[in-house]
Amino acid sequence: MVCVPHVHTLRQVIQKTEDYNLPLCLAFVDYEKALDSIESWAVLQSLQRCQIDYRYIEVLKCLYKNATMSVRLQDQTSKPILLQRVNGEYITHLRFADDIVVMAETTEELSTMLGDLSRASERVGLKMNMDKTKVMVNIHVAPTCIPIKIGDSTLEVVDDYVYLGQTVKLGRCNFEKEINRRIRLGWTAFRKLHGIFSSNLPQCLKTKVYDQCVLPVMTYGSETWSLTMGLIRRLKVTQRGMERAMLGVSLRDHMRNEDIRKRTKVTDIARSIAKLKWQWAGHIARRTDGRWGRKVLEWRPRTGRRSVGRPPTRWTDDLARVRESDGCETHRTGRCGTAWERPMSSSGRLSAEMIMMMMMTVHRRVAS
Repeated sequence: MVCVPHVHTLRQVIQKTEDYNLPLCLAFVDYEKALDSIESWAVLQSLQRCQIDYRYIEVLKCLYKNATMSVRLQDQTSKPILLQRVNGEYITHLRFADDIVVMAETTEELSTMLGDLSRASERVGLKMNMDKTKVMVNIHVAPTCIPIKIGDSTLEVVDDYVYLGQTVKLGRCNFEKEINRRIRLGWTAFRKLHGIFSSNLPQCLKTKVYDQCVLPVMTYGSETWSLTMGLIRRLKVTQRGMERAMLGVSLRDHMRNEDIRKRTKVTDIARSIAKLKWQWAGHIARRTDGRWGRKVLEWRPRTGRRSVGRPPTRWTDDLARVRESDGCETHRTGRCGTAWERPMSSSGRLSAEMIMMMMMTVHRRVAS
């Protein structure tokens, strides 16, 4: 879950800007030999700014004294140009170790920010790798502003990028490529364990191996997905194919899916994704420390207008689907995040936004 907040924030920014037809430019920054080139004094100064306990800082000073090894630090852009105002605050970048995403409304602003970042990075021993630094822009950005140059280098504009293990793509239907990638990685993990799944081990042990080694590969980052029923169906078809391979049966055997599931007893992938997403929604609802993950979820842009017609699937739409799944509704109570389920009443239907508002209101009252 360490990477999920950053991926969730980025996906929400993409969703909101696309929903309200707002321009968005993204730059995914890469550094050359980041772990080997950072200056140790810059690391220590950053720790002090983050108000880390001075005893840890003193220990690190002793470790780095007369040493050549360094740890990774990301410096902030100097005098950043502001992107979108999210409830009175501006978001310009996301930083996770050496993975940086810089955001802007125009390519001119993005170019200026990257230039400032490059100069600030050089002061602490970091050098941007212009060949691996990529740029993405949505359809609301004027094409005449492309390409983007930093010094003598021209940055490549791409349609998608793998950020923290998740394929990020701009546009309304932007999850199909990530689902395809998850399916490929899932089959790769499954084939690596072919010796176990094709052995004479008890099925209960095979099921445990599958649930712990294959299913997490296919559901990694699913807390941030906005899935259509078609994409969910593809994931379930993939899982059924793996179950058939475990049992050594094929489609020619005409074995019903229900009978296969009774024998394998693996965790249903759709239910696993729903559970992960609902848990993440409760985690966001309990946050009171001003994290971007919650701010962008509550963000309603004042500029821009939604397009006419049916909107694309939003992240909150899945919450309503989770609520209606198998006729049960999941509630979170208290600050410990304990979940319990009860049968859903037949009267009344709540929107996903209302569910999130109710969850957040409950946790505000508990916190007070």
